[in-house]
Amino acid sequence: LFPTSKEGDQPFADALKANAGKVLLAASFENPDSQDRGAKAPQLVVPNDAFREAVNNDWGIVNLPMWSDNKVRSLFTAASASNIMGVPTLPDEEVVPSLPKVSARLLGGSLPEKPEHRPLRFRYSLPGTTRVVSLFELFVPEFWKKNYDDGKFFKDRIVLVGATAERLHDFYLTPWGKLSGPEINLHALAAMLRPCLLNALPTVAGLASLAASPLPVVRDLWTFSAFG
Repeated sequence: LFPTSKEGDQPFADALKANAGKVLLAASFENPDSQDRGAKAPQLVVPNDAFREAVNNDWGIVNLPMWSDNKVRSLFTAASASNIMGVPTLPDEEVVPSLPKVSARLLGGSLPEKPEHRPLRFRYSLPGTTRVVSLFELFVPEFWKKNYDDGKFFKDRIVLVGATAERLHDFYLTPWGKLSGPEINLHALAAMLRPCLLNALPTVAGLASLAASPLPVVRDLWTFSAFG
């Protein structure tokens, strides 16, 4: 998320600025690190000022709403801290866009807004249509040349850089089993671009619709893992 400034930030900021409009950054509502008793509102953690300026303020949250069975079937288009806790937005509370929504906008897509920023249910792409690439492979000349054609492999593809290590606990149950947060955000973005957003139907009509509708296949979504 790059919330604080560190030595060496400027070259990265320069690279972001050179690719403004093609790169966006992640933010997240995080639980406060506190030992105090009682519920605490999640705190918005955003990229530092230099990085936000470099990407023309193109950033969005990566939080995912969970259903009562602890599965992720919906996406936020925008959310407040209250929405993250599952309650309506308070008056004058800040509402920020999600990463999939900002991505869809940059790619020319559009999507409906839900009243009170309620999540939108989406249809996942088929299993295996996103690929996890270990970040280290990009820095091994042999792999970079043989597997990725000196970078040409990624031309015109959507790439999300995120950590997928089990120890970071960024995994969620989905209709396709357990997936990492970056993978789910890619599925959500694909659903926005298709579009493959779902509305509630009567039970019989819903089953008939699902039986008759083929699932979309997304072949150009990739996520990098920093930990393999």
